[in-house]
Amino acid sequence: MGIRELREAFNAVGQPGFVASRALLHMVHVGPVEMTKLTFYGIGPDGVAFEVTSDPLPAGTDVNVAAGQVARKLIEDHEGQGEPPP
Repeated sequence: MGIRELREAFNAVGQPGFVASRALLHMVHVGPVEMTKLTFYGIGPDGVAFEVTSDPLPAGTDVNVAAGQVARKLIEDHEGQGEPPP
């Protein structure tokens, strides 16, 4: 598992609207527990740059699956910001 695979897992779900050009995996402490967070940077469907970070992920989480979930949530949040129906 590498950063390239994380970016590819994000893009497999996010494209064509959201395309990550960079992915980061970093460790954070939540109390005494060390957890993983994912951060993605890229361009959205409107041509505007985005940065999105996952919630802290417990040990043993498949980070490639989590990358796809981050993309899915970003798409859902973006779709929810559209104009309300008449």
